[in-house]
Amino acid sequence: MIITSKSLQRSNIAFVFKQEGFVTPENGEFAILYTGEPAKGANFIDDPVMRVKVYHLPKLKMTFTLEGTRFRVDHDTEDGNLSSAIVAESLNAYKNLFSKCGLESYGFNFDIIYRFDNTLQLNYLFGLLADSGKILDKRDLTALGVQFTLQKPDKSETYFLKIVSPLELAAHINYHFISSQLLDEQKTKELFQKSYEEIDEVIKNLKF
Repeated sequence: MIITSKSLQRSNIAFVFKQEGFVTPENGEFAILYTGEPAKGANFIDDPVMRVKVYHLPKLKMTFTLEGTRFRVDHDTEDGNLSSAIVAESLNAYKNLFSKCGLESYGFNFDIIYRFDNTLQLNYLFGLLADSGKILDKRDLTALGVQFTLQKPDKSETYFLKIVSPLELAAHINYHFISSQLLDEQKTKELFQKSYEEIDEVIKNLKF
């Protein structure tokens, strides 16, 4: 398959902490992460019942979310390209909010729209999985998805793929690293970039 365009919609970095010894940051600790222009228009939500804290910073196009012992930093892109700024912001928040908490794992997530030079054959692919004539029964098939995981001892890559138009594929990819220690900022940036670029090698070898 030949990829004609690749547009990143959203990326995030997530940290999962060990339950033992975990301390939930106070709301004020989120508030002092940013001041001045970056904090303009910021809003904060705390739902103690759901154990969720959400700190949204529209100026940075970033959202910091704590769900139980899982903390993630989401970045919404404007130009469809990857920005390494999320790495520095994520590690800064990690250092200021969770430096005393034990890390269990961390990971990257990417939401990408791929466009190809040839039509993706929805009905043909569906026919390989099921008796499409009986299932469709005068109905149109408008989307088709698949999920798979590639496993290594220290990491996993999970792909959620959905054909959303004759030429487009929506992909959500999760990289999960089993590690109790983070890399330094530069090495994390390199790993983040490398992970993002490696996705293309998988996508272009799909037999759609």
